[in-house]
Amino acid sequence: HYPTPIHKQPLYQQLGYSDVLLVAEAASREVLSLPVHPSLTKDDLDSIIQAVASLWSMKFSIIVPCYNEVDNVSKLHDELLPIVDDMVIHGWKNVMEGVRSAEMIFVDDGSRDGTFSRLKECFASDNKSGMTFKFLKHETNLGLGAAIRTGFSNADGDILVTVDSDGTYKFSEIPAFLSF
Repeated sequence: HYPTPIHKQPLYQQLGYSDVLLVAEAASREVLSLPVHPSLTKDDLDSIIQAVASLWSMKFSIIVPCYNEVDNVSKLHDELLPIVDDMVIHGWKNVMEGVRSAEMIFVDDGSRDGTFSRLKECFASDNKSGMTFKFLKHETNLGLGAAIRTGFSNADGDILVTVDSDGTYKFSEIPAFLSF
């Protein structure tokens, strides 16, 4: 590995690579042993940085279809959120060392009991680092398949997982499920 020479660091900073270059160099040491040499052009550096950064910036999307689940939203918050938060912070065996962000996509499939409002109330104010929340709503009940398709079409993640909003399957099993 060729570290950026101290006398070239101001040049890289002028090109806008101050923090990104340091991250790319650290990642290259760990992942690719990729040389970052002073003779590389700005375009070369852009390509290298994007390639290395993509390895370290995978996004994980959890799609949660909901229908008349107002009574389960607190349980969903208390049981699922810590699992996802832990996966973002610590990663998990074999798969998630590179995942540093997650989105939770809630699709209310035409609920009539206040589920949508309760979801926003419980989750929208959570400002956990690396996590975002999306709240989508069907005006009428279109069925589980439609809710999942809506979630998939609005997901930005590289890894997509669906879970039942009522916790039918243990949320704690998600990391083990994805470690294969």
